[in-house]
Amino acid sequence: MKKHVMVCLLGLVIIFGLVGCGDDEEVTPQQSEEIVAIINGTEISAPLFRTYLWSAQQFFEMLSGPTVWELDIEGQSAKDLAKERALESAILGVVAEEKAKEYNIAVSDQERETIKAQALDFEVKSPGVLQEHKFTVADIEQLLLLADLSTKVQAKMGENYMPSEEDIKKFIDENKQFYETVTSRHILIKTTDDNNQPLPEDIIIEKKALADELLQRVKDGEDIGILAAEYSEDPGSAMNNGEYTFGRGQMVSEFEQASFDGIPGEVWPELVETDFGYHIIETIDYTPADEQQMRDLFIADAKAAFSNSEMTSLIKNAVVEKTPLYNEIQVRYTPIEVQ
Repeated sequence: MKKHVMVCLLGLVIIFGLVGCGDDEEVTPQQSEEIVAIINGTEISAPLFRTYLWSAQQFFEMLSGPTVWELDIEGQSAKDLAKERALESAILGVVAEEKAKEYNIAVSDQERETIKAQALDFEVKSPGVLQEHKFTVADIEQLLLLADLSTKVQAKMGENYMPSEEDIKKFIDENKQFYETVTSRHILIKTTDDNNQPLPEDIIIEKKALADELLQRVKDGEDIGILAAEYSEDPGSAMNNGEYTFGRGQMVSEFEQASFDGIPGEVWPELVETDFGYHIIETIDYTPADEQQMRDLFIADAKAAFSNSEMTSLIKNAVVEKTPLYNEIQVRYTPIEVQ
């Protein structure tokens, strides 16, 4: 997961996540005053690190369930991996705060009040978490403030970055087809049963004859929507006059090609056969790709990728000193017996 996303996600998990606790670690009041790590000269207290760790724990359980702590992930225990993610989040908080000072970025009073309210709300809803995991409302508030700063800093990092016109044009040229849409109406005469198995050959012949008849009736001027409501065996569109609006890759290839290649307002001159059966297709409208929208999306993604790369580099180059307490702190959870 990209690290600039990690802290924001963990902050949200603090507010909305589920509670997990256990007896893996004996915590004393003395430990709560100690330092877990020193990052670029900034001390990370045990309570603040526990906040990061609890958040990482909730994130892991959200992705993989409460039994994740009995697993190894890429040769590493989930418990150790969660601690690493918590430390990375702490590093991100420190470097974000450093860059915020450099960029003269601050959290507004109104934003601080909102964050404080979120932290207090969490305390009211989950008081047991703070007691069990030995962190405070102030630690939650600090984590959320740093997450907010991280978002602002990364936006600032990408502010002056602009991908080349060559890269923008390449993206548009290579992906234009995926941003265009078509609206078409169709009648489906199925040649398969409810289990998607082919019908008997004599029934398929009858179905083909009906499809040919309906195609001719549409060519002769009858409304395909009215006929779809009466004859179509596609439950997804029959009650909508047989109409679909879709982009590339969303329908079976034969249906997609006839719809996109058709002339708006005209019926495809032949039956279109797919694994589902025979289709009579009329193209209603075609919407080309919005190249300006594609350009804006690509630029926004490129800016985000650039700022994420810059932040990742800062995290990688941070000077981190772990204290002995780092090794003592463990994920706290209740083991679940797998049936």
